Amino acid sequence: SSYHLLPLRLNINVDLIDNVFIQMCNKGIQCAKQYQPLYRYHLFNENEENLENKKLLKNTDLFYDQMISVPFHESLSKDDLTYILNTLLNIVNNIK
Repeated sequence: SSYHLLPLRLNINVDLIDNVFIQMCNKGIQCAKQYQPLYRYHLFNENEENLENKKLLKNTDLFYDQMISVPFHESLSKDDLTYILNTLLNIVNNIK
């Protein structure tokens, strides 16, 4: 079977994203952070320090900084998906 994550951009303050991760985990929903811009990898910029703090590509950086990936695969039922999305919406609406 093929397992995937569904990347979502949350239109909230970047400083609140970690709190969303924690609250989702507390509700039993494992989330992930993915799609880091390539220039932030030390592999491509060995001489640079603090690459994660640099903002070179405005839209790419904004998406990465505000994104969260939620579970999304064929084993999830409609009820599972509803629970994941309703939980995320509830957290985001109450975190602002």
